[in-house]
Amino acid sequence: MDGELYFIADDGTSDRELWKSDGTSAGTVRVKDVWGGKTSSTPELLTAAGSVLFFSANDGTTGKELWRSDGTEPGTYRVKDILTGTAHSDPKALTSFKGSLYFTADVEGLGRELWVSDGSPSGTRLFLDIFPGVPGSSPAQLVPMNEALLFDAHNGIHGTELWTSDGTPEGTRLLKDIQPGSLSSSPHDMQALDGRLYFNANDGLKGFEPWTSDGTPEGTRLLKDIWVAGASGNSLNRGFVPFNGQVFFGASNGSGTTLWRTDGTTAGTVSAANVAPYFDRDFALTPGFFYFPGYIGTSNDIELLKSDGTATGTVLVKDIAPGFSSAPDDFALLDGVLYFSAGENPTPRRGLWRSDGTGTGTQQVKQLPAGAGSFNPRFLTEVNGILLFLAYDPEGVATSCGEAMGRWRARTG
Repeated sequence: MDGELYFIADDGTSDRELWKSDGTSAGTVRVKDVWGGKTSSTPELLTAAGSVLFFSANDGTTGKELWRSDGTEPGTYRVKDILTGTAHSDPKALTSFKGSLYFTADVEGLGRELWVSDGSPSGTRLFLDIFPGVPGSSPAQLVPMNEALLFDAHNGIHGTELWTSDGTPEGTRLLKDIQPGSLSSSPHDMQALDGRLYFNANDGLKGFEPWTSDGTPEGTRLLKDIWVAGASGNSLNRGFVPFNGQVFFGASNGSGTTLWRTDGTTAGTVSAANVAPYFDRDFALTPGFFYFPGYIGTSNDIELLKSDGTATGTVLVKDIAPGFSSAPDDFALLDGVLYFSAGENPTPRRGLWRSDGTGTGTQQVKQLPAGAGSFNPRFLTEVNGILLFLAYDPEGVATSCGEAMGRWRARTG
């Protein structure tokens, strides 16, 4: 946000609190010690809405509630004690939509329902009581698309189904009862890609299969019954990836998971390559291809793959740990080069790697000496032309978990 990375860290004095960095040592500072002293406020779900960062935190007085920050200590404060006292309203699914923050909160007598905030106490309110009483409608995902907010909810009549809102209570309604009646289609893994929603749902007849929606009831439909086995056929693994006007995902027709692609039509939903993608671990898009973790055929050896969307163009980039899954993740692109974390054989140590998309151009950037532990880079993020990430520092001060984790940086030059 505004050229700075916000993250959670423990400096040994204030436990885990909100920090920020511009990529320099001097510009890496704690924003605020929300719960003073050695107790962590456990900030979570950092979400930018305009020039404001929203998150949930516990200051030790009001429980876990909604907070906001402008990047300064005076400008970091609790928005509202939604569930008064020390109990937690536990805000979740923080989502920016039409200039406001939408989220769910759990309040006594209401259960978990949809709330909205403009960043002020008076402007933070229950948006709509969809399922009156406890446990509430319990939305888990909020996805903005085409001037609408799509989400899953249970109103006590139709089960957990797909809902839509234009940002007003009167414009909020059930979009489609995918599994008619009181049972739930349980839509999940919802992603808005190129003006359409892709998700996984169960209509009660075909099991969990890929669905798509343009935000209208008539445009919300089964994409394809891939595993034709009735209600027991659940084809999808997790995650959808947009590339060159199509959407890619992993699915099984009953004979193992492979890479599929769709143009949004049933006829255009076809198997693309005999590889099993793990898009829920990570992926990265380039103009000519996309990177992802996966394995070829039935090897179960999860390595770095890439695809241009065709069967011949879907290939192993490099077998980093032969006979062992390197399980690459935490992808970040910097100047067209992919940086990622990967494990090594025979020990489960993880190092920092980089790739230009070729086998010879896929090389280790940093690992600790043998016996010094695992470098274990995580949360790779580009900020102002610099790669920032969390990694193990054997010369640092050990945390309560027995590790010394520090914020590292890398340049391409």
